[in-house]
Amino acid sequence: MNKDEKFSFLDYLVILIKWKKFLITLFFALFLVSYSLIYFFVEKKYDASTLILPVEQESTSGLNTLLKSYSMFPSSLTGLRKGNSYAAIFKTLIYSRTSLDSVIQRFNMKAEYKSKKTDETRKALEKNINVVENDDGSCLITCRTIDSVKSAQMANYIVDLLNRTIVEYEVRKTRENRLFLENRYSEVKTNLTESEDSLKFFQSKSGFLAGDEQTKASIETYVKFEADLAVKEIQYSVMQRMYGDKAPQTENAKFALVESRNVLSELKSGKNHTDLLVTLTSLPENAQTYLRLLRNVKIYNSMIEFLIPLYEQARFDEQKKAPVIQIIDKAVPPEERSYPHRVTSALIMTLAIFFAVVLLILFKEVLARSEDEKIKYILNQLRIKKKLPA
Repeated sequence: MNKDEKFSFLDYLVILIKWKKFLITLFFALFLVSYSLIYFFVEKKYDASTLILPVEQESTSGLNTLLKSYSMFPSSLTGLRKGNSYAAIFKTLIYSRTSLDSVIQRFNMKAEYKSKKTDETRKALEKNINVVENDDGSCLITCRTIDSVKSAQMANYIVDLLNRTIVEYEVRKTRENRLFLENRYSEVKTNLTESEDSLKFFQSKSGFLAGDEQTKASIETYVKFEADLAVKEIQYSVMQRMYGDKAPQTENAKFALVESRNVLSELKSGKNHTDLLVTLTSLPENAQTYLRLLRNVKIYNSMIEFLIPLYEQARFDEQKKAPVIQIIDKAVPPEERSYPHRVTSALIMTLAIFFAVVLLILFKEVLARSEDEKIKYILNQLRIKKKLPA
């Protein structure tokens, strides 16, 4: 080979043909050894899967349905989980420290993973639990262990644990809602009693009833708007408590509250004044006192009417422990292993080593055939004798 001549494809092909018997023997030997190593030294593992379908939260919460029955809330609004991924919620709960520790303790996973540290066991277990959300909204939970029966039992246990966790959360949330509504109801009820007593005392002392027809109409109008505003304030506080400040339900309640305040403010300032109404400042002193006392009674009555059905529904929801997960397919022990894929794994190992050997052979032959003075120097220093071209 000339000094400036470069290796062509045919030169490499000649080298491979020269070593063909060795390479063919090597390939089958590597495959046989790789397959044997996987067969005897890699533990068989089994996958068991369960298919579940989340029950829509709106159908299980009467309080949500009752709140949406008020005209201020559009029927298109849904509960907290509308648009959220159930699989993401399930993953958060399944991969939580509490859930993983429960599975570890129940199935003695430290022994299976040969680990003494809980943190290491959690990490290993997390890799062997897979949650996938399907296009139809269902979720597939798959568990992998060295025992087919244990895999199925673990998958079913995780679903049961998941359901119990969500139910406990919902019960705790409804209990907190019930306590909140109960406190507001008790407070409003006390205020209503005091307001009624004050109104009766004023009427018995002053003998004032409602004044003339115009004064009476004005008082009823002001009281109606004041009562509407009070109801919207308590609606807004309930939405904040149940859904948080950023929820669409709360934003709607806030918008309705602001609008009601603006209307009442304009009415009191005289901007929306008509001849049929008497401005607050022009009402007689007795009429203003009567208006204030009657307003309090109407406000607390309206708040009671709003709170009572919510409070009763919250009490009912607190006692309800309906499942929130519907099991479509329970996990059953698989008949065939899912890991390792012996042929595929052995083939990958074989090809990796085989190509490495091929590269070494080509490199050796290229060095041996090269006329480059630098390569000759390197071979001489390494005391490697050049072979003559075949």
